Amino acid sequence: IRELSTVRIGTLLRISGQVVRTHPVHPELVSGTFLCLDCQSVIKDVEQQFKYTQPTICKNPVCANRRRFMLDTNKSRFVDFQK
Repeated sequence: IRELSTVRIGTLLRISGQVVRTHPVHPELVSGTFLCLDCQSVIKDVEQQFKYTQPTICKNPVCANRRRFMLDTNKSRFVDFQK
């Protein structure tokens, strides 16, 4: 496996070996849609990079909320992730 290079991307490979350890597949947040709990504004497409990230400030110019947001899981984008 160490000898595989990017040249093989997109091709079907056959690898034989022994599985030593497995991890379950779980959803990972890629792009979040948040609801401001102060003014009910919706903040879309908050990109997630390696950790859970809420919006830094509400997009509503009259609202000064920087902390109280709720993730809308139905409108957010997730991918299957496995360690």
